[in-house]
This record gives sequence, structure tokens and C-alpha cells, in this order.
Amino acid sequence: MTTFNQKDDSVVVIIGSGAGGGTLANELCQKGIKVVLFEAGARQSTETFIQDEWKSFQQFGHPAGRVYR
Repeated sequence: MTTFNQKDDSVVVIIGSGAGGGTLANELCQKGIKVVLFEAGARQSTETFIQDEWKSFQQFGHPAGRVYR
């Protein structure tokens, strides 16, 4: 895993890899800009990732029973 100095102002930090954050991170990386992308929840592998948007909410740090609108 790459690490960056906290005082390195050439790194862009994006919080959330949803439609906006993921797209922005991709565009910046393609232009050679260093990006750190933060996401809630535990790290998932291809084996543990749930391929259903509603069922996967708990994997991404959304507590059981809480829905955000």
C-alpha cells in the first residue's frame, strides 16, 4: 500500500467512492494525479463482496436498520 506524507499538497483526498467520488478518483488518476480514496466499512474481497446494492449497505458501514435518504 502506498503511503503519503500528510503535508504533501499534491495528493487529492476523496471521501466516498460512490458515483461522484469514484468517477472523480478515476479521472484524476488517469491524469497522473495522486489520489487517496476513503470509504466506510471493512475491506472486502471479491469473494466477500455482496453484489446487491441494498444487501451490501451493511458492508459499507451502514448500521443495521438505518436507511439514509
